[in-house]
Amino acid sequence: MNPEGRPIRPGSVYEEAPPRRNSLWRGLIALAIVVATAGGLWLYGEQRTSRREVGRLEKDLAMERARREALEREIAATAQRLAAYRQDAEALVEVRRHQLTQLEHTVRVLETERDAGERIIATYSSGVALIQGVVAYDDTAGRPLRYAAVDARSRPTRGLLGAPLMAADGAGPPVRTTFLGTGFLVSRDGAVLTSRHVVRPWDADPSLAMYLEQEGAKPRVAHLRAFFPGIPDPLSLRVDKAAATADLIVLRVTPPRSASVLPLDMEGADAVPGRPVIVLGYPGGLDLLLARVRPALLDTLIGPSVAEVNDATVDVPALLEKLSRRGQIRPYPTWGRLTDKQPHQLAHDAETGVGGSGGPIFATSGRVIGLTTAVVRDFDSAALAVPVREALEPLAQARRSVSRDPVRRP
Repeated sequence: MNPEGRPIRPGSVYEEAPPRRNSLWRGLIALAIVVATAGGLWLYGEQRTSRREVGRLEKDLAMERARREALEREIAATAQRLAAYRQDAEALVEVRRHQLTQLEHTVRVLETERDAGERIIATYSSGVALIQGVVAYDDTAGRPLRYAAVDARSRPTRGLLGAPLMAADGAGPPVRTTFLGTGFLVSRDGAVLTSRHVVRPWDADPSLAMYLEQEGAKPRVAHLRAFFPGIPDPLSLRVDKAAATADLIVLRVTPPRSASVLPLDMEGADAVPGRPVIVLGYPGGLDLLLARVRPALLDTLIGPSVAEVNDATVDVPALLEKLSRRGQIRPYPTWGRLTDKQPHQLAHDAETGVGGSGGPIFATSGRVIGLTTAVVRDFDSAALAVPVREALEPLAQARRSVSRDPVRRP
């Protein structure tokens, strides 16, 4: 029945649902509530889990970011260290390269010095001559002086002071002394440079000059010759031009074709203190010449009975001629370094001695920078020399005199 008390027809809107259908709806609703509740709880749990995961991920990300920043800092620091190491390595390489360059330069210098000595000796020895002269003495009237007398062994008698007695009317042989020095060929027309005191030996010995003055003796050069290596016979020399102040003189000779002309460093560019020098000459004079001769040959030249070789015991000029014919006259080389350079003078420590005066001093370039003139007394390692440029004017004057000479010489 409807609310109005009327009977309900089947199919009417007032028809009551069956009780089972209502229970089903209530169950569905309850299930939906349970599902919604469970879903909400699940979603809430998932959200919490997600938040925790996001938090963990953010923490891991922050840690990773921190590690990355630390790694970047380490990489930057490593790059800086590598850059510093590279700079140090480049600097070290540059230092080693510089040291290697210096070492190569030193080796080249040493090789040049070694080769220079060999080259200079081989190339220029033939142009370095032994100069030999004879000094005769006259009295104030111009008469030749003779020894007053000689003993049984042909030695001149001596006075109370040990000096030989001389007189114009003496019964002994003429008073003559032999001197030796060094000279070298500087032009193909026969100019020879040497020290002035080589051809005026009395100028280099004040005590001798005083003695000669006291005795009234006037020295003069009676003979002047040059012995060139490889040339059997000596060649006559004559004085050409002397330097105004320097210990230097130009001599003239008819030069042998085999003699080398020595190149000169007229600018002085090769004369550098500290650099090596090679000196050619005849230091030691006759003694060193004879010391280099084979003993068997020496006995045939002077005989074993001669204990001391000098003008009183042997004929020195004749002995030199014998040595020359047997190829025994050749310059003696010594090595050293240029120790000082002044406009008027050079100094070096190459060994030299009596007979070496006038010898050429070579730089390793092969040019002559000077000629030896003296050794400091009591200090043999200090030799003095005249710069070769001091020969510029005397050589020019000598060339002018040759050009004016109407006589043509071979």
